[in-house]
Amino acid sequence: MGATTTFGWPFPELADPANGPAGFQAGLQGAENTVKDKTLTAYTPAWTSTGATQPGGTVTKSGLYRVDNGRCTIWIDLLAGASPNGGTGNLYLSLPIAPAAAMSMQVMPVWLFSTASGGGIYAGLARPLAGQTAMPIYLPLGTADTRLSQWRNAADGNASGTGIPAVPAAYGWMPGSELVVAGSYFV
Repeated sequence: MGATTTFGWPFPELADPANGPAGFQAGLQGAENTVKDKTLTAYTPAWTSTGATQPGGTVTKSGLYRVDNGRCTIWIDLLAGASPNGGTGNLYLSLPIAPAAAMSMQVMPVWLFSTASGGGIYAGLARPLAGQTAMPIYLPLGTADTRLSQWRNAADGNASGTGIPAVPAAYGWMPGSELVVAGSYFV
């Protein structure tokens, strides 16, 4: 009869601790945690519109993202200061990385906290467009009409109550209003 083959663990020979299986599991989890990316990368999202006038004024724009296994998780926050200006036409936010070109429809949740008279909290959708970094936002038409339409400021002239959502303020914003997007999409 031939010699018996001996197989060993791929790490140094150690005395078996009192709780060997738990120690082995902790070692594997420690190895996994050394390669898994837990960092968030900051970026400043661009806020643009399709009209002649672009958004401006006192608006704080913040963004964080992380990419794991082909999925980009983002958080975007726009906070209106003392004199926000939303430009004219449909409004867009930029993404840090373009969504997968092969996926025509992806959506994420978005919330608009409007301090305008007749405003409130509006839940809508952000739609990352396939292969593009510009992302449209869809919000309810108003407090009494929950159908979604693209977030927009009033046409040139900025008559309040004519944007989406249709509250007595241009594009639903007054000082202190906030827009938050939090979700993930495939890249």
